[in-house]
Amino acid sequence: MLRTPQKKPCPTCGGSGEIAIHIGDRIADLRKKAGLTQQDLADKLPVTRPQLANIECGRGEPSMSTLQALCMALEIDADTLLFGGEE
Repeated sequence: MLRTPQKKPCPTCGGSGEIAIHIGDRIADLRKKAGLTQQDLADKLPVTRPQLANIECGRGEPSMSTLQALCMALEIDADTLLFGGEE
């Protein structure tokens, strides 16, 4: 379920903006579809569970190496992760 994107970063939480929110929502949805907890997925990535939580809610942006690790852990391609579509 995608949230309506914010037009600018949130002054309260420091959200990274529209793109980060969409990617974070997709990561959370794909993780849940895979039956993984945040901790399960974080254990497969070069990030901690709190870092993954920040990425999922748009407060943080994943690095290229984290995006690659996410694709491998969730067994999806980069297009699916970044743009949605077939899973």
